[in-house]
Amino acid sequence: MCQNFEEMCKNRGLSITVQRQQVYQALMTFKSHPTVDVVYEQVRKSIPTISRATVYRTLETLADEGLIQRVLHPGSSARYDGNPVPHAHLVCTVCGKTEDWMDSSLNTMSYPSHSSTGYMISNCEITFRGVCPECQKKAVG
Repeated sequence: MCQNFEEMCKNRGLSITVQRQQVYQALMTFKSHPTVDVVYEQVRKSIPTISRATVYRTLETLADEGLIQRVLHPGSSARYDGNPVPHAHLVCTVCGKTEDWMDSSLNTMSYPSHSSTGYMISNCEITFRGVCPECQKKAVG
């Protein structure tokens, strides 16, 4: 993983710093989509002197470079996803849990054309909102 990360950084002209490596490695330990604060607490275990701002800037840089995904939900803190492959997200409207949803049909979806919209579309984010199974059980029980 680390060697692949180093190669991805080199391909994008990013310097390979200990902080970048640790932030990336920390993010990859989560199956969930953690906030900056959660990643920060994880990284502090290996680099106690790292600042929250450094973790934030590093996550933003990695997202801008396409190495990770920034997952934004109105009214909540940004979350980060270590899986850069295009996919949708399922978000629980009760507890905020966020999960990946992979569906190959998303790869065949066409973007609006520049000629019809005037926009130069670079990506698309699909988020499905609903109530997760755990919250459904709590509501019934």
